[in-house]
Amino acid sequence: MDLIPNLAVETWLLLALSLVLVYLYGTRSHGIFKKLGIPGPTPLPFVGNVLSYRQGIWKFDSECHKKYGKMWGSYDGQRPVLAITDPDMIKAVLVKECYSVFTNRRICAMTSTIKMQTHSVTTLPPAILQSQHGVSLFL
Repeated sequence: MDLIPNLAVETWLLLALSLVLVYLYGTRSHGIFKKLGIPGPTPLPFVGNVLSYRQGIWKFDSECHKKYGKMWGSYDGQRPVLAITDPDMIKAVLVKECYSVFTNRRICAMTSTIKMQTHSVTTLPPAILQSQHGVSLFL
């Protein structure tokens, strides 16, 4: 048995082109944070940084905070996720520029300390938002 089948050159070119197109499709959104100058872990095609969550989201966020500072970008699959831990910047995002700039947020934001299965960030009482030190925002 041959390990490499005897295919025509056109077939090999079509196969190579298909693989390149699949790779480009899987990484099409992974350059957003790099263009904006936002640091973050390197994502994998199609899955992004989801495999880094195996040890837990809290540990992943803690490691990113130590490595990248108060703001970093990661990817849930192909969706970009901007994490902000600076309270002043969180206030600017959630209060001042909530509907003018940051309009494409998820309905349910993931955080480690707030249980928000049924509420979006904008519907939580201000007392809960003020008591938090970090909120993950989803673009």
